[in-house]
Amino acid sequence: IYLRVLGQACLKRNKLRWAETLANRSLELLSTDKYGIKLKINVLKRLEKFEEAIQYGKSAVEQVPDVLDVRELLIDLYIQINDINNAEKELESAIKKFGDKEALLTLKNKLVEKKGN
Repeated sequence: IYLRVLGQACLKRNKLRWAETLANRSLELLSTDKYGIKLKINVLKRLEKFEEAIQYGKSAVEQVPDVLDVRELLIDLYIQINDINNAEKELESAIKKFGDKEALLTLKNKLVEKKGN
């Protein structure tokens, strides 16, 4: 937890390499920690390593399939890089598993908006 919290502080202060190192170290100790997973994905996004973030997000979804937050981050990544097809697939899968949660409906609206542009 300490490593993850320190990594979040580094991310907030734009110390991205430190944040990445701390996120990785935190996940070495507890690979299923949803907050550590979210930190790593957010660091990769800020470093503009979108492909690496997506690959990690996919593996994290397989590792912790019952954590909605991780799926939300993956869907948001797809939307951010304009990969509409994969965003729709992940969104459908998440809605099927978790139902019509508010966060998923927000992502659905974001996706519809992105498709309209």
